[in-house]
Amino acid sequence: MTDNAVVVPQAMPGRASEFVVPPQQGQITMSFGSDAIDGLRMDGQALVISFTEGGELRIPNFQDVGGNGTTVVLADGTPVEPSLLNTALAPSGAGNDDADATHIGIPEEKVVREVNLSPGQSYVLDFTSTEPADAIVESGALIITFENGGMIILRDFESAMTGATPRPSVLRAANPLSPAPTSSP
Repeated sequence: MTDNAVVVPQAMPGRASEFVVPPQQGQITMSFGSDAIDGLRMDGQALVISFTEGGELRIPNFQDVGGNGTTVVLADGTPVEPSLLNTALAPSGAGNDDADATHIGIPEEKVVREVNLSPGQSYVLDFTSTEPADAIVESGALIITFENGGMIILRDFESAMTGATPRPSVLRAANPLSPAPTSSP
């Protein structure tokens, strides 16, 4: 940790808490790993984190964090790019143009869809954060599995999230906490 590091505590089960990140932090270390997170969403400038054991943490100035060079690291060592997270969780209509985006929906039963993330391309995940059965990062790829046996593999995900390679212009959920759109026959 650097001298300009701050540790963000996890919310207690069943409770809502708020943590304001002091300005000019070099690193934000979350006291929890990715396995403790049940959901993420942006509410205005705030990042709201829901936990698997209950409870919710609100960071009201998170959007400002991405613009000042601050890095975010989870307790399990997973790095998170704040500006990409801000963009990924922005709701539809919040300045994100989906016209040229690659939409990634839930694959058919037992179908594997591989997507190579390309710099400058926009991607929209057309499902909610509660629909995947599991999501892990393995060998730099984000692997999302579903109850129907379908799988999405986002190649170069880890490199894009850490800024090691040029990242896509947008990678976000269409509407992270709302039910996914259903297709009509």
